[in-house]
Amino acid sequence: MKGEIIKSNDNSKKLRDALQEVINFLEQTSEKYWANELRKIDKRLIDKEQREKALEDLDNYFGGMGSLNDLYFCEANENLPDGQSEKKVNAQLDKLLNVLYKKLSLLNASPITRAYWEWLEWRYRNEPPPRIKKTFRRK
Repeated sequence: MKGEIIKSNDNSKKLRDALQEVINFLEQTSEKYWANELRKIDKRLIDKEQREKALEDLDNYFGGMGSLNDLYFCEANENLPDGQSEKKVNAQLDKLLNVLYKKLSLLNASPITRAYWEWLEWRYRNEPPPRIKKTFRRK
């Protein structure tokens, strides 16, 4: 049925909550483009017919030139919120994007896969996060 709203399971809710946190963060900055794009994704996630494509689009936002991974707040980019520390704002963005990517990647994962992800995060804790490594794995 066109436009049918799907029921949210716990993992879907966690994904949408993480997405909303990123949107809220971006709305507090001058980065309106990404806030709008992610808001569109969020709306599509609850529509049964659009959900899979929305998930695919969200995943694609974490790779390639001009992706969310390239977003950086600083005075030179003229996007640093007034009175905010460049280091602090970018650390918060990184944290939010890492959580969002993890929720997206583990949306339908088994408990074993989730445990393995946790082990990998610990094992490679001093390396770039999975959302960054993904960019380098692309063909």
